[in-house]
Order: sequence, then structure tokens, then C-alpha cells
Amino acid sequence: MSTTTDPMIAAIVQEVIARLEPRLAAQRSARPVTSGDYGVFATVDEAAKAAHAAQKHLAACSLAERGEIIAIIRRICIERAEELGKMEFEESRIGRLEHKVEKVRLVEKVPGVEMMKTEARSDTTGICLIEYAPFGALAMVLPSTHGVPTLGSNAISAIAGGNTAVVSSHPLTARSVAYAVRLFNREITARTGLTNLICTLDRPTIETVNELFRHPDIAMICVTGGLEVGKAAMQAGKRVVAAGPGNPPVLVDETADLAKAAQAIIAGHRLITTYCVSARKRFL
Repeated sequence: MSTTTDPMIAAIVQEVIARLEPRLAAQRSARPVTSGDYGVFATVDEAAKAAHAAQKHLAACSLAERGEIIAIIRRICIERAEELGKMEFEESRIGRLEHKVEKVRLVEKVPGVEMMKTEARSDTTGICLIEYAPFGALAMVLPSTHGVPTLGSNAISAIAGGNTAVVSSHPLTARSVAYAVRLFNREITARTGLTNLICTLDRPTIETVNELFRHPDIAMICVTGGLEVGKAAMQAGKRVVAAGPGNPPVLVDETADLAKAAQAIIAGHRLITTYCVSARKRFL
């Protein structure tokens, strides 16, 4: 297979960049962030160091205490789903408003500390104890299609395991993701005294993502996005959990409600189709 870039594809990419630049420039000229503004930082180094320091305190918390933090995130996503979904839709103009709102609400269903139970067994081979230990501060890349829901879902998974996170949003959803990070951290700090469990950058770029991947205080990378960012993560020399574009495979087993499963599969297909059509109309 030839690796030569198709001139037509190259021209389309340049056109997309040209059309996005005015909006990104407007975002870059927004008010400057105050470092440490409830988890929103101006530089990668500040964010990574803050998350690294916060992780030491979180790791000392019991599962019950982590569960209380997760309950705060779930409640905010339920109570403010309309606000957060509308904010992201108006900022990115990708997809449909009702889908944005519903995805924020679905954060409530993401498993938390209930998945962290210690396992033990004793048999003729000896005694085995399985406990789940945290990695540390995680780097998390969010997709342009649903930044706030992925933020909430990833935050629950990270905190349940005793990890903190530095989240890098797509530039098209930077303001709504930063707003959600402030919401989460403000209430978490008020209720528990813990700070900077979830950190993000005020102005994310490709350069800051690469810097984040290679920061010495980042222990692991989690990516939801396109092939290029996944490839960059794989080259950072750290543990990586990465998901590329497109719908994941669906398993329908003998316990399933077949009618409901069929509806869910079709709805998922329509969702990704809607995004592709929307993106094509806007950018091409």
C-alpha cells in the first residue's frame, strides 16, 4: 500500500484547518486562566505536578471516601446535564443537542468503587490475595464529539482506582470541559478538602498533548480520539489505554433483551452517522 499522501486529502485537511482557525483564535484570546483555578491550569507542568501531589492524598482515602467523591460527580452530571450538554453543543456544534444532554446523564451509570473489591482465595496451590493499586497521575485525552461526558466517565474510573488525572480536551470543547472540571473540583474540595483531583489545561493544543504524554509525573495515558493521538500516546514509552474512532463491537449474549439490544445498536449507528454528516457539512 502506498504511503504517499493523496493531494486531494491534503487539500481537504488544509481547508478544514483554515475554517477552524478563526474559532480557535477566538478561544485563545479568551480571558487568561488563574493557575490552580479549581483544577484549570495554564501549563502542562503546573497541571501534572498538581495532579501528582493530589494523588498521594487520594490514594490514602478509603474506598468509601472515594465513593463519596464519585457520588458528587454523578450528581452534578444528573442535575446539570442540560446546562453542560447545551454548553458543549454550542461550543463545538458537533452532533445533536439532545444527544449531548443524554450522554452527560449517562455518566451516572459508570461503575465506581463497586468494581474495586479485594479478592482472596485459598486452595492446594496456596493463598492468593488480589488488591487493586493505583497507577498515579493519569493523562487523559478527550474526543471532540463528547468531551464533558468522557471527562465525567473517566474521572469516576480514575478516582475509584485512587488515581488523579490531567485531562486534555479537544480545542473545540476546551471551555465546556474546563467549566465542568471547575464544577467537579469546587464541590469536591468543599465537601472533602481534597484539591486538584481532576486537572486540565485552559488552552489545549497538539503541543501540550505531547508534552503531557512525556511529563515525568504522568504514570499512564488514556486516550479517546483519532488514530494520530493514539499513535502519539503509544510512542511516549508509558502504559497506554487507547480507543480509536468509530463504534466498538457489540456483544449480545443469551441474557439480552433482543428487542432492546437491537434498538441500542441502531441508535449507536445513527449517532456516529449523525456526527459524520454534521462534520462533513461544517468542515468540507
